[in-house]
Amino acid sequence: MLELGQPLRPANAADRGPDIAIDDEFFRGEQAWKASCPKPTEDGGCDQLREPALVAEARRRFLTVQQLWRRLGRGVHQPRTPPVRHRVAELFETDPGMDPKASIGPAEPGAAHAAAGAAFYLAEAEWEAFARMKPPPDLNLPRYFPAADLVEQPRPGWSPQFRRRLETFVTRKLDQLARARRLYLAAFAFRAPPFDVAAAARIGQLYQVFDQDVPGDLLDGKAATAFERCFDMSAKRARYDEWFRLCDRELTVLRPVEFPKTNEVVPEESADAVGITAIPVIRRLE
Repeated sequence: MLELGQPLRPANAADRGPDIAIDDEFFRGEQAWKASCPKPTEDGGCDQLREPALVAEARRRFLTVQQLWRRLGRGVHQPRTPPVRHRVAELFETDPGMDPKASIGPAEPGAAHAAAGAAFYLAEAEWEAFARMKPPPDLNLPRYFPAADLVEQPRPGWSPQFRRRLETFVTRKLDQLARARRLYLAAFAFRAPPFDVAAAARIGQLYQVFDQDVPGDLLDGKAATAFERCFDMSAKRARYDEWFRLCDRELTVLRPVEFPKTNEVVPEESADAVGITAIPVIRRLE
């Protein structure tokens, strides 16, 4: 209880209303998340391990955002994580919303942006854990697997020990892929830029990294579909940011005929503007 002459205490986020509380928690969580990385990459990832205390603070605030958002009755349905299957070609039938021909849809205003951001950063933690999972170097995985099952139909010369170790790695990698994908799809469902575009890009990277660690190029098609969705949404919004450049770069590799380099279409930021120089008006004749 305040006494006369005592200064007023600043109202906390919860006292200022749920929307402001969501924005406040997200802002503080985002600051903690960015500060946790000693060496950030261009796309917001981290080349080194993050500071655990700051990651814990960011996660706590992002989970608070999600809790407040659900209390408002505006929660976005989170896609169910499919059970992990060893048959990589059938791992995921479809990625909701990744069809490049689907409409972009309007984003909800206000706190929806913060809720989408919280969902995205929670997925980012799972993405970084996924990217750090590398196959043991002594597995010596062959470069090209058959389109058949990776584990249930072992190649000639695979020892039982090699098969068990391969099965363990592939299962763990797929589990983490499914976990990160579910969270990115939840962020994508908000349709709140730039997090929906970033989520589409990361989904493409999930498939791409898995194909790099477990060779076979079985998920390249799904990666290209996600990158194309990212590219299309960015172009329609005229947002030529780091996510657009990432998806453009990957599409140039995966689909070079359909997606040649766009530097002729989208000028570099340093490019000089080319235009017609206006002729000044002759106000009087000499």
